[in-house]
Amino acid sequence: MTFRWLAASLLIGAASAAQSQPVRSVAKAIEVPRAVGRAVLTEELSPREVRRRALQAAMSDAVGQALGTRVASMLDLSTTERANTVEERFSRIIRETSSGIVTRYEILQDGWESPSGGAATNAPYVVAIKAWVREDLQRLPSAFRLEATANGNRFADRGTPERSDEVLLQVTASADAWITVFLVTADSVEVLFPNVYVPELRVRQGVPLEVPSVAQRAQLGLRLRATLPSDTPSTTERITVVATTVPVPFEGTPRRTGTDGARVPTIRDTFEALAKWVLAIPSNERAVADLTYEIVRVEPGSPTPPRHE
Repeated sequence: MTFRWLAASLLIGAASAAQSQPVRSVAKAIEVPRAVGRAVLTEELSPREVRRRALQAAMSDAVGQALGTRVASMLDLSTTERANTVEERFSRIIRETSSGIVTRYEILQDGWESPSGGAATNAPYVVAIKAWVREDLQRLPSAFRLEATANGNRFADRGTPERSDEVLLQVTASADAWITVFLVTADSVEVLFPNVYVPELRVRQGVPLEVPSVAQRAQLGLRLRATLPSDTPSTTERITVVATTVPVPFEGTPRRTGTDGARVPTIRDTFEALAKWVLAIPSNERAVADLTYEIVRVEPGSPTPPRHE
């Protein structure tokens, strides 16, 4: 397999792929005009279970839309604010905003999306609802914890990936979990893991997980390398790691690989999309950890200068 690099500095901004209908406040709840959920019929699932999953997905969509209105207002920053201010505020949103609860809903659409209108293997079942969502202020305490560290706090870009420093992450969770790793910048987020070569990333309770793993680096050539835009002498990056007790894929806009095949295709989206995704997950089923590090440009062959706190 051709050796591929996963650069740590990749983002230049992206628009959200999903467009939600506007929501408005009603008393202490937020009214979502239309939220949609889908589930696919398989041999393992009964039609009743498929419908239940579609309804649950619609409720999650409603929660994401509703809490997203608060997220959008909290992320409404002037262009003169520094990038790290944006990133710090994003982290605060994730930690201070709880999950949402659908207090009431009305069915707008309920049925199979198949030519015959009936159940068929691999046919999607669609449920659309009008929902009223309020924030879950109880925030039941959760024992689910996540820690993430890097192999340093300053890394050097020496002009080429082969010469530049490698970023390694170590993730530890208090329960078995699925892991999603995001690179967070001033205007967008990008999913580093999972990706097309590592479709699933799992951590075992109490067992540190190295990202990328030794096998992923040796066999797949997946490496996080310190990379800067050509006109940037240094920058600070933030990595956000989300652990969930059940698999919850993050859907965004696919990012194409470079023409030289040196970069892995990834998913990217906006701050708001990530915040909606996280907040739609029940607070006792998710844990979030983040870390920051600096990337500086140095001459080839030069050591990485120490970081002065």
